Amino acid sequence: MNVVTRFACLLLLAAPLALAANPSDRAWSTTAWRADNGQNATWLWGVGLDAPVHGNLRLDASYLQGRFNQGGDLEENEEVMAFAVLQHGAWRWGAGFVHLGFANELRRGFVWSYPEEETERNADIYGPALAAGGRWSLGTRGWDIRADLVWLPHDLGDLDDVGYNGRFVQADASLGWTSHRFRVAAGYRVRHFDDVPDRIINEDLFDRDTIDGLTVSATLLF
Repeated sequence: MNVVTRFACLLLLAAPLALAANPSDRAWSTTAWRADNGQNATWLWGVGLDAPVHGNLRLDASYLQGRFNQGGDLEENEEVMAFAVLQHGAWRWGAGFVHLGFANELRRGFVWSYPEEETERNADIYGPALAAGGRWSLGTRGWDIRADLVWLPHDLGDLDDVGYNGRFVQADASLGWTSHRFRVAAGYRVRHFDDVPDRIINEDLFDRDTIDGLTVSATLLF
């Protein structure tokens, strides 16, 4: 875990405790994503914070981590997203920064398939990003629908050094139920990269441009 993601994780875990003394329109959440990267699937798990800053301006930040077991290697994933968000009615627009971190460890007896593969497998994807979303109530019984988009228009990471581009679009949709203090939800997330390297194993080709899968979350409102 690098310094950026360590700091983000500690911040997100500590923020609810620091802010609880002055309750307001805040939400601390825990989310699990059953992410399929085109080669295999794993659960990514993390925390999030959505809190007011001033007027209609909010902070929306999240951290996810998990490990893909790919047979010959273990791929650690860490994701940090943080946005300053303007909320107007049901709609939200934001700008911020995303960082997707990757660290691959080969199992004993395995070697990289070609010279550039180590760089490809360990290149982080990051840069300024834009976000948009909406929240719509389904009536008085607490049900609602939420949808969010994240767009990384340019990848500042190292994939371009080996002829690829990690820019991406991510879409989320969920159906949730909210009580006075809690919200639970289930949904689906799709992240599509512009051009990330395929995975080649024993002449089998795995397209990894798309990661998608079920999401479940629980949120504390305070």
